[in-house]
Amino acid sequence: MLHRVAMEDQAMTGIHCSDNRPDPPVTYDVRPIGWVRCDQQWPFDAPRQPGLLDNRATIEILPLYSQALTGLEEFSRIWIVFVFHNATEKLVIRPPRLASGSVGAFASRSPHRPNRLGISSVRLAFLAEQGVLGFLGFLRHQLSFLPDDTERKRVEKAGDREWVISYRTWRCRYTVDFENRICSVTDVFSGWNAAELGEGSEDPWEDKALHREYCRRFTSSTGDTKE
Repeated sequence: MLHRVAMEDQAMTGIHCSDNRPDPPVTYDVRPIGWVRCDQQWPFDAPRQPGLLDNRATIEILPLYSQALTGLEEFSRIWIVFVFHNATEKLVIRPPRLASGSVGAFASRSPHRPNRLGISSVRLAFLAEQGVLGFLGFLRHQLSFLPDDTERKRVEKAGDREWVISYRTWRCRYTVDFENRICSVTDVFSGWNAAELGEGSEDPWEDKALHREYCRRFTSSTGDTKE
């Protein structure tokens, strides 16, 4: 059985599914070159329609492929081909609020697709060194837009125009000058308290030795970072 789809694009005249295929079917192994991280972890965290949320994500490229980023900063937008790794394989889905019932997966924006592949055109904000966004890159990324957003970020209000943002087991205190659009970092401190940093305490992230050394070198008795 042959199915044809007419295409408007001049580069493609049709798509067809034919019985004249190799036996066994051709398969391709896809090797990931990095990972995508964003504040939205579940489908219900994101709006159903695009453009309603000023969402930003981070792509962490594996060191093996970091040289492939050379020159990418010259572009304002890039195409991202990714895998819906949590999706299931569905040929027919039922879009929300669709009175007519179910439609095929290719007639929808559902992430549940036969091959779980997705593609997005995104705006490139900046590149971090070595293709990995570290602590400084995280702050630059998070504080460059809506730095006082306590609803969708790991941010807590700490005082008048002062907030604390969490990065893994670390905390960063900063102030915001809204009139001049300036964020100023005033302190970086451990997310573990004194009892949690005690010798012999459980160390689920295997980083408490680093926190103890940081507190010894840079933190005063009041808990603020030394000048």
